[in-house]
Amino acid sequence: MSFAVHTHPLWNTYKSMVDRCYRKTHSSYSRYGGRGIVVCERWVPDITKKYQLIGFLNFLDDMGNKPDPTYTLDRINNDGNYEPKNCKWSSRSEQQRNKRSFKQPNNTGSKNKASKLTEEEVAEIKFYLSTSKVTQTELAKKYNVSQVCISLIKRNKKWAHIEPKELN
Repeated sequence: MSFAVHTHPLWNTYKSMVDRCYRKTHSSYSRYGGRGIVVCERWVPDITKKYQLIGFLNFLDDMGNKPDPTYTLDRINNDGNYEPKNCKWSSRSEQQRNKRSFKQPNNTGSKNKASKLTEEEVAEIKFYLSTSKVTQTELAKKYNVSQVCISLIKRNKKWAHIEPKELN
């Protein structure tokens, strides 16, 4: 490929999209290629599934330039493939709302069947956090959740409707 292609502002976006879907050693492969997400043949026309000039030019033709340098490539349907009808440029906040892990605010607590914590456990966690005698890491291990989950509870980003419950 010519040097100019590698310096195009969208080259890294294109390359990352292809890598996420086809390079098994890519850190995000499990969330893309590992789930069966592929790039359309127009954007990756070769069976080797590598980026190449013609695919990149087709990608540019279909997607156009970003409306703003801060925009990122977004799939409208997160279970769909990378293809012109399923891709758009989105702001970070738009893309965050379109993530598979995004939950509506009312999907917390006992209403969320996928939750690892009960409302009672969250009340206990909030009590421990208020006493400052236990670290977030210790709480994460005790309740089998991530430290990030504990941090979100502490900052009332998750489970804000639950009050601390003093333990007996």
